[in-house]
Amino acid sequence: MRVLVTGAAGHLGALVVARLARAGHRVRALDLPRRGSMRRLAAHGAAVEPFPGDVGDRRRLA
Repeated sequence: MRVLVTGAAGHLGALVVARLARAGHRVRALDLPRRGSMRRLAAHGAAVEPFPGDVGDRRRLA
């Protein structure tokens, strides 16, 4: 299953991303582009696609 997780680089979001990736899901990890925050998500390999952005940016999410 493909899943979008918002707030993916935060504490709870990162836990959700890790659990979904371990369960075999493909995760698009949305979070604000802050230094280093999205880099942590890359540790999950190809199952996680870091997606820097803001949930308020409709054009980016379309």
